Amino acid sequence: MASAGARGEAEATGDGSDNAILKRIRTLLGGIGSVRITDGTDTAGVDATSLGLQVTLVPSAGGVLGWTVSYQSALNATKAQIKGSAGVFGGWLMLYNPNTAVTFIQVFNKTSANVTVGTTAPDFVIPIPGMASAAGTGAAANWESTVGIAMSTGITVAATTTATGSTNPTNAVVANFLYS
Repeated sequence: MASAGARGEAEATGDGSDNAILKRIRTLLGGIGSVRITDGTDTAGVDATSLGLQVTLVPSAGGVLGWTVSYQSALNATKAQIKGSAGVFGGWLMLYNPNTAVTFIQVFNKTSANVTVGTTAPDFVIPIPGMASAAGTGAAANWESTVGIAMSTGITVAATTTATGSTNPTNAVVANFLYS
């Protein structure tokens, strides 16, 4: 049995052998990317090398896997480098927007040296709703990914008034970004 899930996930069962299952997953994925395998322990116990697959071991809950947090106390259109090399963007804890207008967090798969906010196209954008009125307390958003978003070069962010612009929001955003 095989089925494709959301965001490129695939589930496959074979004749009970690890290699049959891995071959089926590889077929489902069309030979793109890598396969992440976990069996609930710190070792996956499969021979993926002979299949030409890259295997990432996912430690069990008692392992050392986890996110690093980058606290940004005043994020605005001035770019902020979260990580200066390849890594994984894991999400955010409390993106706080104290403005009445929507504020956009631009996320770049680049080091800060290679980003010009307003000119360099972001890889993705996170809109944070504004508060209902100036007397409000602000708006916040939270999201954490189980596996994250692969960033091959680096992780740089900026907060602006439009999705691809370079104008500072009236008030800076407070953010906690998760990465590894």
